[in-house]
Amino acid sequence: TSQKSFGDQLSFIEEEFEELQEGHADFDNVEALDACVDILVTVMGYMQKMQYTYGADVAKAMDLIAENNLSKYPPTKELAEQTVKMYADKGVATHYTYNEDYQVYVIRDSITGKVKKPVGFKPVDLSVCFPKLN
Repeated sequence: TSQKSFGDQLSFIEEEFEELQEGHADFDNVEALDACVDILVTVMGYMQKMQYTYGADVAKAMDLIAENNLSKYPPTKELAEQTVKMYADKGVATHYTYNEDYQVYVIRDSITGKVKKPVGFKPVDLSVCFPKLN
């Protein structure tokens, strides 16, 4: 698989994303859903190329990312409060809520609503998903 093949796959992903944007703008839920599924299929195709070309362990990467994403939700109120203070010190307004179902705290940007990383959050290292070169 060549870089051109990866580039072609990326262009397919971009096309499907444009369809999603159009469906969203037109309030066309059928088109938006179709585009979402097509995006997943084309992204999985890109990952499959990574697996076959570079030996990427896609399943392991998905597990590591899922686990890392869950670490964004602190289990204690103290950590949630420390995180809100950390962001306030940086001039970013955040707040936290408690999720009863999962018994974790969710810290969000007060303006955008985006989930924020807590104090001590460590990014995942996906280099372990590739075979070592000799």
